[in-house]
Amino acid sequence: DPRLQAVAEARLEALLAGPGAKAGVGQGAVVALDANTGAVRAMVGGRDYRDTQFNRAADARRQPGSVFKPFVFLAALEAGMRPEDAVSDGPLTLGAWSPGNGQWRPRGEITVEDALAHSVNTSAVRVLARAGGPRAAIAAARRLGVDGRLPNDASVALGTGEAGLLDLCAAFAAFANGGYRVEPHGIASAAAGAGRALPVPRAAPRRVMEPAQAGAMRDMLEAAVS
Repeated sequence: DPRLQAVAEARLEALLAGPGAKAGVGQGAVVALDANTGAVRAMVGGRDYRDTQFNRAADARRQPGSVFKPFVFLAALEAGMRPEDAVSDGPLTLGAWSPGNGQWRPRGEITVEDALAHSVNTSAVRVLARAGGPRAAIAAARRLGVDGRLPNDASVALGTGEAGLLDLCAAFAAFANGGYRVEPHGIASAAAGAGRALPVPRAAPRRVMEPAQAGAMRDMLEAAVS
């Protein structure tokens, strides 16, 4: 979509020229896709193609951080937790590791929905344990389309693995479209001569989570935005 592409390029440049420059960040990437079909509407792989041709949207693998948490919470829902269930938000130590909560002030217990909406680290690690541990969360992420190395320990709840932006966007589409995995793609059809256009074969969206859990995840992610 040329209009969305132009907006994405301009917005990324503005962010890098403003907040990015102050933070010492010189590059970025953008992906916008149709959650129902996986059709990529805009993709920016870097600040300026003349400076570098590396496509950070499709090829870069970085720590997703808290963007990974929804896969942990999905695994927890699949293990029987509910958004209204309580989880502790207090300090937590596992061996020599003590994840922090930034500026969050512990309340003792909060709901699972609030834990995701406010991105409370210690609660996310506890939700991971109740989901069945790192393997359950990793399995959920893989099922939705996340590729890359993911650590088989509790730190995965805080996004210490690696993932690509395009994969993450496609995986998040399942939360928005009712639970279907989509294949990101940029070509709808190809010319076959004599003015004929042939569709490009691609996998149809397939269900990767139950409708009730997809609805619950969408509600919790809307709570995060709110």
